[in-house]
Amino acid sequence: MQTYLIDEAVIRYALERNAAEDPHGAFISFEGGPAWTREQAVIEMYRAANALRAAGVRRDDHVALFLPNGEDYIRAWWAVCCLGAVVVPLNTSYRGESLRHALDLAQCDVIVIEESFRERLNLIDTSTRSVSTVELLGDSAESPKLERDLEVWDLHAILLTSGTTGPPKASLTSYLHIYLNSQGFIGNIGLDATDTYLVDLPLFHVAAKAQVAACLGTRTKLAIRKRPDLNRYWEVAKETGATSAMLFSSMAPFLMSKPEQASDSDHSLRIICMSPPPIDPKAFMARFGIEHIMSAYGATECGGPLTTSLDEPVVPGSMGRPRPGVQVRLVDEHDMEVPDGEPGEFIMRTDHPWEVTMGYFNNPEATAQMWRNGWLHTGDLIRRDDSGLYFFHDRKKDCVRRRGENVSSFEVERDVKFYPGVAEVACVAVPSEGGDEEVKVWIVPEADVSLEFGAMLEFLVDRMPHFMVPRYFELIDALPTNSSMRIQKHELRSLGNGPSTWDREQHRYSVTRNGLVKREEAFDGSQG
Repeated sequence: MQTYLIDEAVIRYALERNAAEDPHGAFISFEGGPAWTREQAVIEMYRAANALRAAGVRRDDHVALFLPNGEDYIRAWWAVCCLGAVVVPLNTSYRGESLRHALDLAQCDVIVIEESFRERLNLIDTSTRSVSTVELLGDSAESPKLERDLEVWDLHAILLTSGTTGPPKASLTSYLHIYLNSQGFIGNIGLDATDTYLVDLPLFHVAAKAQVAACLGTRTKLAIRKRPDLNRYWEVAKETGATSAMLFSSMAPFLMSKPEQASDSDHSLRIICMSPPPIDPKAFMARFGIEHIMSAYGATECGGPLTTSLDEPVVPGSMGRPRPGVQVRLVDEHDMEVPDGEPGEFIMRTDHPWEVTMGYFNNPEATAQMWRNGWLHTGDLIRRDDSGLYFFHDRKKDCVRRRGENVSSFEVERDVKFYPGVAEVACVAVPSEGGDEEVKVWIVPEADVSLEFGAMLEFLVDRMPHFMVPRYFELIDALPTNSSMRIQKHELRSLGNGPSTWDREQHRYSVTRNGLVKREEAFDGSQG
């Protein structure tokens, strides 16, 4: 455990160490906002921590963050860590039942909220106390005293999973877990204080949060942006001086689909982690002037157990090999290993404690199911080739992966059922043009009811996060079931789309973070 020094993995101590080493060194630039030195970052953390303490936050309290990327998020996150409280990041698209359930699931004591989101909080029944971002700009920059020292095994965050065959679960995440999640990439490629990491993925997701945590350990500078600007991606990279970044889901195919421009390679980005890697890594590197592409596999519960290295080229579709300190098996339904080339469930464990989830908060049954036979079961089907490289195959979990978001079919079905005239519904994944997945619902209407999908779409936009809203709708007389009356979703997936499928894009409806838009122009794939 000596390898993982406490002043690298524990966020408060890493920030304090970095500030002591180089107080006036550039550290973070924010989109359209200020830049912080390493010393200023600690001052901002202390002020916000003292403000939270004045608002009643204590050690081990659960503090939800309902904030977009930016200085408010960073200030609030690190203030919670400074007090030894537990951060609960909330997806900024949550509303209605999704928001209420998240707060209840994690038993949040306090929620730090941006004012533009307050109306959503006011519309739900919750006893969670709120703190505004303005309150975090406290007066006192004194270092808050701790009742006991922070340790790498202390609970850092409760991360909400997407939910699959049931409601989302709350994964318990230590400081060491979040630090090592991206350390296999950021640390192993040699990033240091001369580098700048572009953080434009949402900080409420484990990927971006882990990137930041690992950068604190390597002293790497940060460029925080609200979201990926794919229409100006390379210009943003140049403006921020970024040397490394991460592309997720369909981001790489979208960049490759745009017309070539001289600015494509006019930037300082050298190394990009991609999940998944592009179909033609060499073509991507040549066009955009990238020295190295790396790939990885990770999940909320298990961190980042697989990664590629700089020593070998990225093989299309490969997620690399197990990082040092990780044991991996691919197994059948009886936990017996499958041969190379055959897909099996990815299970893993680590040499050291505290490197993966501690379990699910208040859910011992799900924790026991995940930790079977001494191994963490991911529910993902992966295959290994004869050279030892790992490739994603499919999900055992009933989940849709859409543009970097894990969409719970359970939650989609729940909200669709609220629409008048819906008797039964099943949500499945449908492949999209960009190699990602889209959300489709198969609906059994009530007798003598005629459903209008445009009206249903308007209804759903007001109830669910934008990324959950289905793209495809189709009626069916009855859902296929087995002898136990369980819906056979593999049969629905095999049906795909056809003439009876209602596609909101073909009807010129866009669903964005701001709501439903009826377009006149053709859809270009960059929204939503």
